[in-house]
Amino acid sequence: MQFSATGDRKSFDHEAQMGEQQMLDTARGEVVMKPTFREALRVVFTPQVLVVAAGYFCSFGGELAINSILGAYYLKNFPKLGQTGSGRWAAMFGLLNVAFRPAGGIIADAIYNKTGSVWAKKIWLHTLGVISGCFLLAIGMVNSHHKSTMFGLIAGMAFFLEASNGANFALVPHVSPHANGIVSGVTGAAGNLGGIVFAIIFRYNPGHYGKAIYIIGAMTIGINLAVCWIKPIPKGQIGGR
Repeated sequence: MQFSATGDRKSFDHEAQMGEQQMLDTARGEVVMKPTFREALRVVFTPQVLVVAAGYFCSFGGELAINSILGAYYLKNFPKLGQTGSGRWAAMFGLLNVAFRPAGGIIADAIYNKTGSVWAKKIWLHTLGVISGCFLLAIGMVNSHHKSTMFGLIAGMAFFLEASNGANFALVPHVSPHANGIVSGVTGAAGNLGGIVFAIIFRYNPGHYGKAIYIIGAMTIGINLAVCWIKPIPKGQIGGR
């Protein structure tokens, strides 16, 4: 703060790239406030919320459904493992979340810090989604009866599928910072909905686990490609960086 010769106060910030009013508007855009019902609906039905909801529908939804049948799938292809052995190997898929899910978010933030672009985070999310879909297609087509091949494909799929969960929630805070709770809630609900939809696919393909996983892989690729063109931040949004 400096004073002019006439005694007027003048504010100088040589590092600021925005005017004072712009900075105030941006700050307001970052403040979490209780939205009205109409404002909440407006947030829920923005295309950007569809992107994160669709991404989590595929990633967490696929994880839930596959977790529920993986032990039975292993037992069918590897009877010598027995029920206990199949269950233990299937549990490893969930355990990998401890490392892979945080990795997806950490890498997303590292990419953002490097590029300064929310688009870069979004590209990372869809890349994970498409590659996980490719692994699901491979698992379904190969339907391997060799342990090393099957477990290797499942582990590779687990990295991209579970990292996609973390990458998805790395993108969520940028969508509508003033209504982050709404966006997070809708995204989480979409993940559970995906689990139900994918479980129905297994239900109507009893015993044909490879075929059902192939269908889930095709849906995962299709959904990610269908929403990849949508801008990550709503037009005219204040804040969100």
